[in-house]
Parts: sequence; C-alpha cells; structure tokens
Amino acid sequence: SRWTGPPSPPHSGGAAGERGKSALPPPSPKGESAGVGLVVESGRDGEGVIVKEVVEGGAAAASARIRVGDRITTIAGQQITGGSDGVRAVTALLEGAPGSEVHLTMEREDQSAYSVVLQRGSGRRRSDAETVGVSANQCGVGITFKLRGDGSYHVKALADGGPAAISNQVRVGDVVVSVAGTAIANLSHGQLAELVLGPKGTTVALELLQRNADGSVARNQVLLRRAPLP
Repeated sequence: SRWTGPPSPPHSGGAAGERGKSALPPPSPKGESAGVGLVVESGRDGEGVIVKEVVEGGAAAASARIRVGDRITTIAGQQITGGSDGVRAVTALLEGAPGSEVHLTMEREDQSAYSVVLQRGSGRRRSDAETVGVSANQCGVGITFKLRGDGSYHVKALADGGPAAISNQVRVGDVVVSVAGTAIANLSHGQLAELVLGPKGTTVALELLQRNADGSVARNQVLLRRAPLP
C-alpha cells in the first residue's frame, strides 16, 4: 500500500507548521512508515502543539525525557505552530521510514528546554553521548516567553520561586529585546532556549522594555542567576 499522508485526529506520530510552508516527508520505500510513539494536540488557545500521550513501548517513551504536556518547538529544524494545521503537520513530520531518525526540540511548562533524537519505529534512542540538546545540569531563569506576530518575544509568565520572580525586576508583559547580548527578535524557541539556559549558578543578562506607571517605556538590563526551579 502507498503512504497517503497523516491520519485524521487523534494525531499520533508526529508534526506542525503553517499551511503550505511545512516540508512534509516523502513516502518511504515500499510505502512503509513509522512514528515515534507520540499523540499530540493543539495547545491551549491554539498556542503550539503539545504532547497528549506518550505511547508505551515507543521511541519517545524509551527516551525517558518526553512528558505529557511538553510543547514541540521544532522538528528536523522546522518551527512548529499551533492549530489543527500544526497538529497535522507534526503528525506528518514525525512519520518516516522505519529506522530513520528525527530531531525534536521541546519545551516544558516551566520554560526549560531540551532536545532529543528519536529513531522511528523503535523503542530505542541514541545514547546520551549522541543525543543533541540540553544536558541535565543546565538551568533557566523561570520565564515563559511568548512569541508575538511581529517576531518579538514578551514575558508570558514567571515561575514561582524562580530566579526571575525572586529578582522582582521582571514583569509579565515585558518585551525581551536581547538575551546574553544577542537580539532575539525572530529567533525560534529552540534558539532562544540556547541563550537562556546554562550551568547552574551562572548568570545571564536580559534587556527588557518595561512600561512605567506613567505609561512611558524604559529599556532596562537585568542580570539573573540560573537555578533549578523549586
């Protein structure tokens, strides 16, 4: 039989993107295809695509890293968007020839990010030495970032007890201009995570646009020390 595209909801296997912009994988040899054992759904208010279920015995479960509720930010380097189109695209991108590999970057609800390489159609993953991504000793600053339509990022939420919340210098709604001296407009979530995350105890500078009580906007720099969230 010939592979004819992603299944209808619920969506299991893989992918996301804007209509007409996602490069869907070609049919694998002899029409065979396999996924990585993920069931996905659109995030709340259509924000991204999140993991609804990790199928027991699949590659995602074997990774011991992917959890229900994690958001998929990129697949094979492609930025993931939300909505039904995004879910269909994720499903297609995660499907591929049995034994082939797919690289995912993910984000947890606490804004911590990680990356993993999974082998389609198996319960195996690459060894830890081969897995691309954030190591377990890397920490963030407890900020959830939201990407706006104009390519800018603003602070969506602060994790209770996290470095940003404790500092009393970062507020929900602040526009983040740069991280560690790098302008972040139009960066992917994965690229932003690489700037924010780092070893425990190290510091990272954020440049923020903050609205004052009188309505004026100030450009401020905040230095935060990375730490595990409570």
